[in-house]
Amino acid sequence: MAHLPRLRNTTWRRALLFAGWALWLTAPLLLFGEQGYVRIPDNADSNLAVRLAWQTLSAGERLGAWNPFGGCGNDAVITGLFPTDLEHLFFLVFPGWLGYGLFSWLQRFLAGFFTYLLCLRVLHLRRPVALLAGLGYALFSQPWLDRSWDGFTLYDRLGLPGLPLALYALSRLPRLPIGKAVLLGAGIGLFMGVGSHYAFGLFLALAIVLFFTCITPTGHRHLWLGMAAMFGVWGLVELPVLLAALRHAGESHRAGVDYRHPFFREMANYPSLVWRSAYTNLPPLLLGAVGIAMRRGRARLTTALMAIVLAIGVYLLGFDALQMALGDHLGLLRGFRLERVYLLLPFLILLAGVAGLAVIRKRRPVLGRGLTAVLLLAVVVQSAAVLFSMHRARTQGNNFQALYRQRALQMLAERLREEGPYRAAVVGALPGGRGLHPAYLWTYGIETADGYTTLYPQRYHAYWQAVLAPLFAQDPAREQYFEHWGNAVYLFPPPHAAAFAETYNLDLLSLANVRYLVSDDALDDARLRLLMVDQEDRRGFRYIYENPSALPRVFIPARVKFCTDTDALLQALRSMSSAELASTLLVEAADAPVELPAIGDEQAIVQDIQCDTRGVRFRLTARRPTAFAVSIPYMRGWRAHAGEREIPLFPAYHAFTAGVAPAGSTEIVLEYLR
Repeated sequence: MAHLPRLRNTTWRRALLFAGWALWLTAPLLLFGEQGYVRIPDNADSNLAVRLAWQTLSAGERLGAWNPFGGCGNDAVITGLFPTDLEHLFFLVFPGWLGYGLFSWLQRFLAGFFTYLLCLRVLHLRRPVALLAGLGYALFSQPWLDRSWDGFTLYDRLGLPGLPLALYALSRLPRLPIGKAVLLGAGIGLFMGVGSHYAFGLFLALAIVLFFTCITPTGHRHLWLGMAAMFGVWGLVELPVLLAALRHAGESHRAGVDYRHPFFREMANYPSLVWRSAYTNLPPLLLGAVGIAMRRGRARLTTALMAIVLAIGVYLLGFDALQMALGDHLGLLRGFRLERVYLLLPFLILLAGVAGLAVIRKRRPVLGRGLTAVLLLAVVVQSAAVLFSMHRARTQGNNFQALYRQRALQMLAERLREEGPYRAAVVGALPGGRGLHPAYLWTYGIETADGYTTLYPQRYHAYWQAVLAPLFAQDPAREQYFEHWGNAVYLFPPPHAAAFAETYNLDLLSLANVRYLVSDDALDDARLRLLMVDQEDRRGFRYIYENPSALPRVFIPARVKFCTDTDALLQALRSMSSAELASTLLVEAADAPVELPAIGDEQAIVQDIQCDTRGVRFRLTARRPTAFAVSIPYMRGWRAHAGEREIPLFPAYHAFTAGVAPAGSTEIVLEYLR
């Protein structure tokens, strides 16, 4: 037993080494305070912006079921605002820049240290080889994978970085009594549930199963019982997200999307994806191939890993044909991105490479040691190049202060808090992080009608198509992108220099409660009033305009117009001015409740409108029952009441919510319930 203290001390020294390596990789984020580096954007789903928006809420609001910030609002669980994810803790305890930096440090530490332990103690590779594997996976410079050239993103959470930890901990189960094995398995399930993205869960689970069936096969009962406990707890933790997605999927913009359409095949380009992943990871792939060749097929570990990598590559190359053949038989998985198995490639290729290097070191010791030294040096040099790029980008405006501490947007947020619930929108947003991004406004507590959302109502998608109809008439390719992809609800830039009025439907933006428009360029529209110009921030929003015609969040139309069908209603939407929309409630005949009055009370008054994550509250005074409209998306889950009396809700203007208030002065509460 005398060797145990020495082994323990060695492990702690390696832990400190990887803690320092993780600090080195996150230095541009942590060492410059609010001037620290931030990706633009951190990723399409804007996870950093959502976390920073969460910081602006009060303690009670953080438990609300509604996310009011993007796309006129959405389910908080679906959009990540509800605190079920581990990274929320970092933004609860620390300032935004520090929470982001510390979480990024944790990702890199877990990825590096536990990859090292996995290779050393489970795969039984030599210490220098295990060290190379840990340093390489912590770096995670994978430009082909969501442009992750600078390492793990917040979108990866602790799923991909924590996969080595899960594998290492599960490999210990056969050594434990059955009770402790099940308990540890449940703990790993809890970690993966709160630390990973539900969309990654299927692929992380696949990696775990493959590891213990193909890479290190074992039939030990404690292992499989512990894994069963892990999957059970993991599923329970993810259940609220899955249930919310299932609840809204049928009425979402994804319903009826044909993923076999040529648009998706051209956009995905799986052969290019396979090539780029292979090119980026060419050194470990070559090492794996050489390792197999030197052992003439007897290198079981290297062969198993390379076989899995090859199988994933073949699967991706044939994914189009597979989806064409099986698309109609996938049921609930039809809209799930089953090609994302490519998320596992960096980790599996790295393991295959170091396994091949271990074979080379055994068969050709001098060559193997020389290769190990060269590769360790290459990883350090590559990390320095990545850090230099991050530092240069940081000084050019890719930093926390330039994006999330802009004085102009702080002033706009203060103005909105004083005048009541209105929204803003960003002009000129582009997918992929180019141009401005609506999510930046959320971090100031500003609600927007636009944003990137992976699941939102089909009704709102159709409404936004009407908003962008003038642009689509000029740019059919952009229309095809929005129709089929749909997630990016943006005021895309015009294809040519054009007036604002010739590109977007400002009247429908007014109906969506958009009082302010933020742009990097001047907007040519006489209906807009320039509010402020900010020329200081190099990546800032330079122009902020006020839209005086914006309708309140809650308003009372004077009359109701019944439309025969959806097409007639959408056509009416496109043709009416904001004043006409304010005075006329457009309702599809099939959606209207029987008791809906055709004429409203012109003297009715709406006061004290309050909106937050718990719902909408306002006081309405009317002489007779009258209809009211609220510019929140019509979604399953909304309930309304006036005192003890329930108020039925129905869709109006196709996308939004309406109800009928009783006569008298009444406080009406709309609550969003899961």
